This record gives sequence, structure tokens and C-alpha cells, in this order.
Amino acid sequence: MIPGMDDVDVEALARVDVNLLVAFEALVQEKNVTRAARRLAISQSAMSHTLARLRTALGDELFVRAGSGMTPTPVALRIAGPIREALARISGVLVRSGPLDPAELRATFHLRAFDFAQIAIVPRLVAAFASSAPHVRVIALAHGRDTARALEEGTADLAIGLLREPHGPTQRELSSEPFASVVRRGHPCLASPMTLELFAALRHAIVSPVGRPSGFVDGVLAERGLARAVAYTSPHMYSAALAVAGSDMILTGAARLLAELVTTLPLALVPLPVEVPPFHVAMTWHERRTSDEVHRWLRERVIEAARGREPFVKEESR
Repeated sequence: MIPGMDDVDVEALARVDVNLLVAFEALVQEKNVTRAARRLAISQSAMSHTLARLRTALGDELFVRAGSGMTPTPVALRIAGPIREALARISGVLVRSGPLDPAELRATFHLRAFDFAQIAIVPRLVAAFASSAPHVRVIALAHGRDTARALEEGTADLAIGLLREPHGPTQRELSSEPFASVVRRGHPCLASPMTLELFAALRHAIVSPVGRPSGFVDGVLAERGLARAVAYTSPHMYSAALAVAGSDMILTGAARLLAELVTTLPLALVPLPVEVPPFHVAMTWHERRTSDEVHRWLRERVIEAARGREPFVKEESR
């Protein structure tokens, strides 16, 4: 049902200047009065006065001092998402007419992305924006246990992580990712074909956001009566790859992601000596954003970025 004037508290809205909400959003983003003032092209004293008006209008401190910045109060955190969404809708209605023009779009997208996407998808997305949508800003954060809540509250616009079953209308599969391994260039194991026994006997580095020293490969090895020795567990693929580049360890992960890393680190790709089922990557959003024109545009760009298969950084000839 579309709300009418009977559903709107006109008297309450009349007491709140929309510009106050714009200032509130700037303060949420910057967590600093000076930076928020600079963002809105007003003086620091004007921003301080605006903050005082916000506190009076909303009946809460909203932001408290923390070191050189300001921390949102629980009330500010609770209303930040709905206010951001309301401002986006108002902007879409009042500012833009006709088809969406990426070159004129001014937006900040908050993405929650797991490690694979931070390396294989997000950089391509940002590079595409740099050329076609120069006023769009991306803030990427880790894909954590609070991601679903962030989508619900509006502090995240989109999440990229593992496909979860069953998946519904607000989740879209982006890719299916096979596995490979890497070792340092010059590793002794490169002198002969990799066997399953040699693979299991090597010291392994693995990636686990929660520090669990096992992964997709271990179940496959266990079915064959084998186990691997995990010497290093890291929450990030890049730090694990750095450790492998300086040691005789082996690292197993998404083949596409490892192909990106061998262009910048002294690593060599090694085919897995055993078949490991691929993992599936998906993007997820909140249902209230499904029909939003700007968000649809964002999802289309993420799909395009996920389809990129060539290494993002080209390896120079040696």
C-alpha cells in the first residue's frame, strides 16, 4: 500500500529540516565535525550549530567524542540506515529525471565482501566506476557474521559471499570457482608432476576468516585416507600468499584469485592432483532495494565485474 498524507506525521516532519538529515548522514560517514563540514562545503561552526539542532530535534546526543573523532550513539546507529535510504529516495525523485546517467550519478555504496571478492571482483568494479561513474564512491568491508543485520539496517547496500542454499529472490549467483594451488617459484615440487601423496605431505597455508585450520580440501583428502599438515592459517588470501612466496609451503584457493596473485608475487600455479568441487559466489541484498533503479544498476555492474576472468593486473614480460 502506498502511504498517503494520513499515514505521515506532518507536524513531526515540519519540525525537521531535510538539510539536518543531510548533515546527519555526513556526520555518520565522517565521524568528525571538521570533515563533515568540509564535505558539505560549510564552516565548522555552522556544522557544530547544525549538530546542536539535530540533537534538539531528535532528542539524543547522536554523536559523542572519541579521541579525535565522534562515535554514533545507539540511537544514531539505529536511524542511520533508514535516513540514508530516505535521502537516496528523495534525491532520486527530486534530482534525477529520465534514464540513469552513470556519469552524473553521485552515490556511495557500502559493500560487504569476503576475501575472494575483495581481490577478484571489487577491484574490477571500482576500476569500471573510475571510467564510467567518476562520482561514485565504494566503501568495502569484510563479510562478517553481522552482514545480514547490516543489510537489514541499511549500513550495507550489497554483500558478496558464498552462495547459501536455498537462495531466494534477493540473492544472485555470480560465479562457480574451481580450485588450484600455488607455491613459490623455484619450489622443489615443481621439478615433477604433483601427486596426491606429495601434495598431502607438503606444509600448507590456508585461508580461514574464523581461524579454522581446515577447508574444502580436507574432506576430499580424508576420503582417501590422507591428511595435510597446516602450518599457517590466515584470514586473508594475500597474507597467506606472501608467506608462501617466502617459504616451501603450498596454498590452495580459488584458481581465478590465485591467477591474480601470480601476476604480482613470485608464485607458480600448481594444478590440484585431486578433484575438489568448486565453490559458488553470490551477491545478496535486502528486498527493499530490489526495485531501486540505482541499486539495480549497481547489481548489474557487480555481475559484469564478476564475469572478468583475465588477470586484473597484467604480468609484465620477463
